Order: sequence, then C-alpha cells, then structure tokens
Amino acid sequence: MSVERNRRPSNTSKTRYVVLLLVRECGSTLTALTQTLTLARSHSRVRLRPMASRTFRRAVYAGSFDPLTMGHLHMIRAGAQLFDEVIVAVGVHPGKKYTFTLDERLALLKKCITGLKNIRLGHFENKFLVEYAREMGAHYVLRGIRNAHDFEFERTMRQVNGDIDQRIATVFLMPPRELSEVSSSFVKGLVGPKGWERVVKPYLPTPVYREFVKRFKK
Repeated sequence: MSVERNRRPSNTSKTRYVVLLLVRECGSTLTALTQTLTLARSHSRVRLRPMASRTFRRAVYAGSFDPLTMGHLHMIRAGAQLFDEVIVAVGVHPGKKYTFTLDERLALLKKCITGLKNIRLGHFENKFLVEYAREMGAHYVLRGIRNAHDFEFERTMRQVNGDIDQRIATVFLMPPRELSEVSSSFVKGLVGPKGWERVVKPYLPTPVYREFVKRFKK
C-alpha cells in the first residue's frame, strides 16, 4: 500500500487534506479510493494541546538469586528494555538457608548489571512481593516462566497478587531455549562430580562463577 499526501496550502482559512489510497488487488487490479477531509478553522490560529506525558513504568523483578544465573540476567536485561525502571529485589525468607548472604548477593548483582542505567537494587524480607512492589511505587511485577510447572505456580500467585492489589499487573517472560532449564537450584545440583566447575560455568555470570567455585571448593 502506498500513501500520498498533498502539502498544506498557505494563506487560506481552510485546510483540505486529501489522502489518496492506492490498493493493489490480486497483483493486477488497481483500485483508487480518495477520501477528502475538510477541516474548518476560524480566522484565529488553532492551538494544539500538548500530548499527555506517558506514565512512568516501574517494575519489580524479585528472586533469591542464590546464586544469580544467566537466566536471571536475561530477565533483568529484558526488563530494562521493557520498563523505564526495574527494581531487582533480593527476597529473604527467615526460615531458609542461603549459600550467599544478602550482602554478597547484592554485591554480585551490582557487578553483573554494569551498564544498565535503569536498574536499581533492593531487598525485602517476610513480605508478599506485591506488597513490596506497592511500597516501591511499582505497577508491574516481572516474572519468568521456564516450563509448565512454573506457569501453574505463577498463574496461582498472579491470582493471589490480584486479591491483594489489583492495580499491580504481572508480566510473564520466557527465556531463550538455552536458558529454559537454568535455575539456582539446578546449578547447585550440579556440584560434586569431577569436572563440575566446567559444567556450571555457562550458566553463571563471570563474577558469580568465580565466587561460586570458591564457595563450594571450601
């Protein structure tokens, strides 16, 4: 389809815009449809209202990040492209044992998000994610779905989050094929057999890999 517009004439009280739409059908028949829109204006100059500014889009992407994987990093980078700001929040559960402390996980995250200007870090403890998002002024929660099991869990949590606060939307993203099975527990499950250091390396960002190997070689 080709569109041709006439230039706006000068020194006239009325402006006529003629839009000629040329539609080619079946590669041989040419149909011309002319639509004329006449805009009547008063002698005074018409003032156009400025467009309303777009709402600032802030999202929260949360996890234990114990350790941070390439799958997590993919989600963070994708979120940075979708939203004006993404708060990457480390969740802390009081009854859970972690490989890395909260401060260590935040430090590793900071090393891995260099260059992403619209990412900031945070953390929360013993609190529903949607409540943390509300406190941070976020209207979106970003979640990753790797398989059908993840979908069923996240779908249920989406309904729970909606019961708590319907104003906060959940956005699901799927990782690429090569990261579809990568998780923190998956990586830790590979530790032990001879050569495990080589096996886990592709699944972890370089700063995390170094610390991960040190931790499990102790």
